[in-house]
Amino acid sequence: MQETLRRENWINLFLGAWIFIIPWALGTTTPGYSLTAVTINFWIIGMVIMLSSGAALFKLKLWEEWVNVAAGIWLMGSPAIFNYAEDASLFWNSLLFGLGIFIISATAIPLVQKVIRNKRA
Repeated sequence: MQETLRRENWINLFLGAWIFIIPWALGTTTPGYSLTAVTINFWIIGMVIMLSSGAALFKLKLWEEWVNVAAGIWLMGSPAIFNYAEDASLFWNSLLFGLGIFIISATAIPLVQKVIRNKRA
């Protein structure tokens, strides 16, 4: 069970890294795009996911999974919030990676609770 959670946190760490570099990989930092709220949003969400997933690799806590659940929801809603749904590559990256992070983290919550309960017993 702990190995599953460790794998889940590594996956989220790499997904967070991808989200962080999306502005460079998909060109939102090129001329035509200024340092916009969209770019900053990707940087912040990517960093939050990397930090919470990295922290979970060192010491597993329930809050780390909830942070990633919230970040996944935020990422899925970002195209509507920041009005970039017309940019297909940004839209699909936000939707699919947000959904992936949400599902991975939400399914890990009961496992983390069980591990924490077992450590107390």
